[in-house]
Amino acid sequence: YVSAWDKLFINAQHLKGTTYMLTVTDMMGRVVYGTSGGGRVTGGGYFTMDLDCSRFAQGMYIVTVTTYKEQLSKKFVKE
Repeated sequence: YVSAWDKLFINAQHLKGTTYMLTVTDMMGRVVYGTSGGGRVTGGGYFTMDLDCSRFAQGMYIVTVTTYKEQLSKKFVKE
């Protein structure tokens, strides 16, 4: 997360699977952002996305990328 730009830069590589779902949850478990359908993982298992966080309140969040074979999660703090 880059506070000066209010953006979260999400990058993953070597993902197992060809489609993904992305969710961002607050620490109470509420989904504050989620992809409505599945997106495609590029060749080689790469995924990248820039997410505008200007509508998120200050606090800690968990971003999760899920494919049909795995789930990756990481915390970030919006200041």
